[in-house]
Amino acid sequence: MAELDKEAAEFWGKEVDPKHYANPFPKVEGNSLSAIQTNALNNTQNWFDIIGWNIAHQGNYTSGWQNVAYTMVTETLGECLVSLRKGESIKLAKFVGDDNIHLEEETELQLYTTLNYFKPFIDLINYWMAKGYTPVKAEE
Repeated sequence: MAELDKEAAEFWGKEVDPKHYANPFPKVEGNSLSAIQTNALNNTQNWFDIIGWNIAHQGNYTSGWQNVAYTMVTETLGECLVSLRKGESIKLAKFVGDDNIHLEEETELQLYTTLNYFKPFIDLINYWMAKGYTPVKAEE
């Protein structure tokens, strides 16, 4: 794991942090409560917890990086398009417009934000794919 963490940190142009796995998000400088909270949140959104969890989520098999990326991204995108809030009726995203059909602004913003959030993780997966790495679930 240490070697993969080192590669992830280098890929994202960051220093290896012995306390946290690498994440692609910029470190917020300073000691303000906001900076501390942002950095703590970013440290929980690292390659191991995002990519690694999705490898483990595959069960006792994995069909490769494509399936890991599919698992990683599609559930979150689905949550942008289908509201399944407990106690409420199920709601699908709405299309608006007559000549230029598009999704409602809030939904488009959620999709944009979600795709941009996962982009550095997909870039890292593509980097590892190019190096010939394959995802393997660690034995417990």
